[in-house]
Amino acid sequence: MILICDLGLSLKKQFIFLEKTTNKNDFLADNSLITPIGEGFNMARVLLSFGEDHTLLGFSGGIVGENIRYILNDSLINLNLIPIKEKSSEQVNLDFLDNKINIRDRQPKISREEVANFYTEYKEGLNLSEVICLVGEHPFNIPEDMAYNIVDLSIKWGRQILLAVKDKSFQNAIEASPYVLMISKSILEDITNLSLDFETEIIKACRYLFDKGIKHIIIDNNEKGLIILNEEYGYRVSVPFKYGKGELSYGGLLGGLALAMSRNYDMETVCKLSYACGLVNFEDKNLELEVTDIKALMKEIELARFNNI
Repeated sequence: MILICDLGLSLKKQFIFLEKTTNKNDFLADNSLITPIGEGFNMARVLLSFGEDHTLLGFSGGIVGENIRYILNDSLINLNLIPIKEKSSEQVNLDFLDNKINIRDRQPKISREEVANFYTEYKEGLNLSEVICLVGEHPFNIPEDMAYNIVDLSIKWGRQILLAVKDKSFQNAIEASPYVLMISKSILEDITNLSLDFETEIIKACRYLFDKGIKHIIIDNNEKGLIILNEEYGYRVSVPFKYGKGELSYGGLLGGLALAMSRNYDMETVCKLSYACGLVNFEDKNLELEVTDIKALMKEIELARFNNI
């Protein structure tokens, strides 16, 4: 089984208006959608669509948490959400033809007891899972060492942990040496204090991470695609621009990677499946993704292997 940890699950309310913004105070939405959001949720949707056994572990509280549970109760996503006293955060998106307005709620405070309850459930999850994934946001009001501890515990229990770092808040978890690290080029620049303008510079900078004991590194090189490395060789992974579907989902990508690892796919399939799962359209209201869409994207992905010297 695959255990997904997302410490920042929240709820999105999206209102779609088929008209331009005006000075009116009242608007009538033409369509609306309420859905959980978070990279852990994206990852769970990938695994659900391919029939892979998994559990999503996180925090949930208040009316927002109840809505998250209610929406997902009838799904095949196995939830283990730690109850918290404060309500989970939510965001509201107002989508007009000529403008988009996003309103984000503050993050809830997580108490020491609630954090302790998370660790109890996490350790139980380590008993049942060979692959662990830590994705999503790092709430500012949880202990600073929590992400580090999640990675460190998994390694001590002999588990393979996949870590996605999209912003600076997860940087300390890198020091615990995850098995797989997914990271943006900008965060790699912050870590190494280097300006990485060329691919060769990015690859050389990863030596610093390999020296920490990390086995595999995935670099999000923005519109240029991915660089997937181990200490011996690497792959350049790209797709024609016309097939891109907006921002890359790190949770979706790690979902494809965890799936490929659990099924022992060859490396080329690992690269293509992972990238395709990150590019798929997660705005689709259907909980289960279209596997045919993912397979169609895989056919368009281009690979180039090189030796990592």
